[in-house]
Amino acid sequence: MLLYAKTTLNPIKPELTTVLIQNGPYRYSRNPIYLGFALILLGWSLYLSNFLALLLVAGFIGYMNQFQIKLEEKLLSQRFGNIFNEYKNNVRRWV
Repeated sequence: MLLYAKTTLNPIKPELTTVLIQNGPYRYSRNPIYLGFALILLGWSLYLSNFLALLLVAGFIGYMNQFQIKLEEKLLSQRFGNIFNEYKNNVRRWV
């Protein structure tokens, strides 16, 4: 269970990860927290009915893919090897 995994969810220090969580929302998305943030931004931009706010959503996703998720995936691949690579092949990055 996610609450008892006793690992970090801190995106600033992915090197502190001790367990590869593959259950709960992580069965469907490798990044459910970032997905939640993106959905909040999308909802906010739709509420505002502002096209420029939609660009913020696209920018967030692009930034996260390039500067956060790729680093996390590299570290997780080094730490968990084939277990992570199999998980990565079976579960999508976002949805």
